[in-house]
Amino acid sequence: MTHEAPPLTPMSLSMLLGRIGHEWQTRKRIFDLPTARFWKPDDEIDLSFEFLGRPAASPVGPAAGPHSQMAQNIVLSWLGGSRLFELKTVQILDELEGGKIHLTGLFLVAHHLTADNADALLEDVVGGIHDS
Repeated sequence: MTHEAPPLTPMSLSMLLGRIGHEWQTRKRIFDLPTARFWKPDDEIDLSFEFLGRPAASPVGPAAGPHSQMAQNIVLSWLGGSRLFELKTVQILDELEGGKIHLTGLFLVAHHLTADNADALLEDVVGGIHDS
């Protein structure tokens, strides 16, 4: 009898690496992608660019979404030529969960949030709630 995992349970890293190793040794594939489909850059064409001050070999990347966060899809995207990935983490804002920030307030400031100002802006929002 095989062990079945509950739906939407991610595979462990050791299982994923085991699958990669087995497929590579037996069929020269990774997650069923044949080596003929692996991206091989053309020496005559330079697709490189700089993103956030760092070089990348190609401007191609997967469309953002939950499917692009799965380990096997990250590997397949890389093998297919993607070099720009926007990875997200699932987070719960403690301030939101604790009622310090109201959803409407968060919605109103969301379009002003950047990686550089998020902490300060959210701190101002939390402080503003307590000041009123």
